[in-house]
Amino acid sequence: MSVVGPDWNSTPGGYVDLDKQSFDIWAMVRRRKWLIIFMLVAGLGAGGLYHEKATRIYETSAQVLVTIRQTDDNSPLRPLNAEVGYEDSMTTHAQLIKTPLVVQRAVDKFRLHELASFQNLQPQNVATAI
Repeated sequence: MSVVGPDWNSTPGGYVDLDKQSFDIWAMVRRRKWLIIFMLVAGLGAGGLYHEKATRIYETSAQVLVTIRQTDDNSPLRPLNAEVGYEDSMTTHAQLIKTPLVVQRAVDKFRLHELASFQNLQPQNVATAI
């Protein structure tokens, strides 16, 4: 028989018999339900407040370029659509040239930040100015 020290639920002798005592989790939850609810609401409130007030440390953006190419070179309308394909290709190239990655590489490679028109800007801000 194992015994422990005095307990609020002890026998008149002041000791509890652990062999006869069982642990009822549901009874504990019922007794402490308001404490559990309060802690749950407080935790959710603190988490929501932190989510709203915390500074964002990352940001991302993406672009997807989809081009439709005609694979049938034997089409009778091919000569009529040749100019449309050229315009579509030029639009695609113009969009690619304007991307921040391409502009930043051009600024770095050709030292565009040293030009007189960009003297009042920091080197890292030249790409965004273009």
